[in-house]
Amino acid sequence: MPEPRRATTAIESYLVDPAFRRAELEGSLVSRTNLYAKRRLASYTESAWGALPEWNPRVLPARKGAPPGPNEDFVALTIPEDKSEKELLELGRRAFVSYPLQLSDYAAPALTRADSASRYGLYDPVASDHGPGGLVAVKVADGTVHLAVTCATCHAKIENGTRTLGKTNDALRIDLLEADAYGTAPQAWGPGRVDVTSDEVDNPTAVTDLRPMRFQQNIHRAGTLRNGTIPLAIRLETLTITSLGEVARPPREIAIGLALYVWSLGERLAEPTRNGEGARIFEGACGRCHQGSALSGPAVPFDEVRTDEAIILGPERTTGRARVPSLRGVARRSPLLSSGSVPSLEALLAPTTERPTGGHTFGQDLSATDRAALLGWLRTLE
Repeated sequence: MPEPRRATTAIESYLVDPAFRRAELEGSLVSRTNLYAKRRLASYTESAWGALPEWNPRVLPARKGAPPGPNEDFVALTIPEDKSEKELLELGRRAFVSYPLQLSDYAAPALTRADSASRYGLYDPVASDHGPGGLVAVKVADGTVHLAVTCATCHAKIENGTRTLGKTNDALRIDLLEADAYGTAPQAWGPGRVDVTSDEVDNPTAVTDLRPMRFQQNIHRAGTLRNGTIPLAIRLETLTITSLGEVARPPREIAIGLALYVWSLGERLAEPTRNGEGARIFEGACGRCHQGSALSGPAVPFDEVRTDEAIILGPERTTGRARVPSLRGVARRSPLLSSGSVPSLEALLAPTTERPTGGHTFGQDLSATDRAALLGWLRTLE
């Protein structure tokens, strides 16, 4: 009997080799003592999460007004037979706007209120592949229909009639959606923030700008994971599993496809120029952490930044360090810092007396002339 063909690429190994996946998971964990790591080390095995049924239900874009009936044209994502990087990337592009990451029936008010776009930040459709705010209707095995969020719910923004995928939906109000759906007081999150941890700590974070993911050295604000396409695929795979209550897992083709697609978003971000006074000032004030053309670097000890302690030192994801975000695309990014407490670059670099929130004081002691030059250079990073 001939031996089975060995996987020849990392992508193929991820799809077919449990030992490879496990080794990649273990290698990506910066710390093994936080709750995030412990949960995955215990569960990311073939007998636990690997044995869960695949979740690739039939969906269609949600719509305002009457909910879709069970006999409408729900369609599941087609998994390509050709597992080439090109085909998986295209699958990931489609999954970004249509794959249901989490059943979210609490989003029902977004389909019935006339002011849902302004109240909840769930942008109106500008393409036929998604409903308000990227919501989809999902037909599950028993024939019932539910609402679900997609990647594009949190990580897409409409600007001048065009949807930019990967960019932070800084108007998103999940807190108000849940409050209106359940008749409770809203969480103190505010726009563009969510609390995705299960550590019983109130530490909502700003929705991440996914466009510079390929330039990051770490995943998560606390630098929980070492970055790479395979670690990112595993992160997306386990995110879906936990979001679904550990009763199903995504097809791995979708997980790696999403990772490849998110990785590809960085191709659209401007390469930084090293010319001019603003670039020179940047190197002196910011370049120690935001290094090279990636404008990123290794995670730094919390004491060096002293900001967003509940997020960086929260028990679920902490490594004792803070991720250094890539500044590629920062000119079109808001809000800033892990908690989203700073609305703009101007506010980030304002003198300490004007921004008394503490933490990340880099650049605040610049002269007005140097600050203006630095801001001018940062605005080129679109």
